[in-house]
Amino acid sequence: MMNIIDIQNLTYYYPGQDRPALNHIDLQVKKGEIVGIIGVSGCGKSTLLRAVSRLIPDFYGGNLAGNVFFGERSLRDWSQKELYRSMGVLSQEAEHSLIFNEVRRDIAFGLENLGISNREMSLKISEVLKYFGLDQLSCRSVHHLSGGERQKTALAGIVAMEPELLVLDEPAGQLDDHTSRDLFLLLKQLNQERGITIVIAEQKLELLLNLADKVAVMEAGEVIFIGTPQEQYSWALRNDYPLTCDCKINHEEKAYAGPDWKEKAGSESTAAVTRPDHVAAVYELNYQYQQIRILKNITLRLYPGQITALTGDNGAGKTTLIKMLLGLLKPGGGEVEVLGRKGKQLRPEIIGQKAAYLPQNLDHYFITDTALAEVELGLRAGGGNHLSARDWLEKLKVDAYAEADPRSLSIGEKQRVAIASLIAAAPQLILLDEPTRGLDIMQKQVLGETLTGLTRTGKAIVLASHDTDFVNTYADRVILMQHGCVIKDELRNGERREAL
Repeated sequence: MMNIIDIQNLTYYYPGQDRPALNHIDLQVKKGEIVGIIGVSGCGKSTLLRAVSRLIPDFYGGNLAGNVFFGERSLRDWSQKELYRSMGVLSQEAEHSLIFNEVRRDIAFGLENLGISNREMSLKISEVLKYFGLDQLSCRSVHHLSGGERQKTALAGIVAMEPELLVLDEPAGQLDDHTSRDLFLLLKQLNQERGITIVIAEQKLELLLNLADKVAVMEAGEVIFIGTPQEQYSWALRNDYPLTCDCKINHEEKAYAGPDWKEKAGSESTAAVTRPDHVAAVYELNYQYQQIRILKNITLRLYPGQITALTGDNGAGKTTLIKMLLGLLKPGGGEVEVLGRKGKQLRPEIIGQKAAYLPQNLDHYFITDTALAEVELGLRAGGGNHLSARDWLEKLKVDAYAEADPRSLSIGEKQRVAIASLIAAAPQLILLDEPTRGLDIMQKQVLGETLTGLTRTGKAIVLASHDTDFVNTYADRVILMQHGCVIKDELRNGERREAL
């Protein structure tokens, strides 16, 4: 079987860097194969995919040596139009792929550029909308989708064009467990039925076990192992290599049980009611967009000294609730109270003085030119701290990137720099939307322990997350949302909680 991708002695340096992001990589992908790329955050997975899709050096610049062949031709000999028709690329920042306001219109964009008939286009759009569970959202504005729904919309637009090769950078990063499994089943189906070759970077080996034909393990810009998923599993055990990015937990205790929970939507947890001095609360909260109810009669209070996790499927309303607490969205009914403020006082510029927010999309988060300056800015906003900016970077294990432009870092590295800057400002209320995105197992542990330490100083932390294992390990309180309702609110037991 012929190679569709042949990477030969590939070495790459990002602009201004003296350490290679890719170092003498050789890797072949046969036509019809599914190849997984795994490794800890910052190992070079995304950089390798950028090289395969010719974003390096075309978009990112830098110095590239070696060669990448796509089919029988060097990648540099392909025109942009040829690549567009033959290769579908999905980055971790999937929202960058969304151009038009409406879901259906955005999916149609790529097909229009292929020049196919309106009838064929309509059939393809309907097919992928159904595949990805987006048929009920086809007329929804992309700006009012959850992060996971945006991810699925971007991927649906790519799959609709039926490329010869799919290059996917952690496509399940913002998807709930159920949707992740469905996505990987769909990728398997696309490969088997349509012969589409897939190269996919992923943190979790378990998602690749029943999908990939072979797995390449990366470390410090090098490929250190290539084999089947089963061979990689055995190799990892022999070499004490982390198998997954999931935290070590007691798997008998789950954060939530799913749809079998039947508690009344909108009721407040009896476990939480007894705690005094809440820092934020919502009462009979409702929010509606284009006649679609996003939040429905939610009542709950948030308390200091707790990590509260908002869980649930994509589109459940988690991000919307966080934006309500920040004053970024106005309720259609009910009341929001944050840090003693409500009504007209609940404005982002006021709440932002004592609350901090980590969004899913960090594109517009950074405003300085170095990671160190970013954290120093947070320190000044908080009026000083017993830790220095370098201390916070070291605490989150990103001190090696102190002088780097944070925009040039990997998703996981960006996350940690942003979190360091955010908590350095010493806010009373910390709101995090998918904070473990792009983090490997060790980095998640560092983040979890850091957040736990903050709760011991009385901070209130609220995180929206699909990362069940992280929630199981570190959350004090778990709120399950479904279709805009709170269907379960559970204060979890344990030694940590008793100390709060």
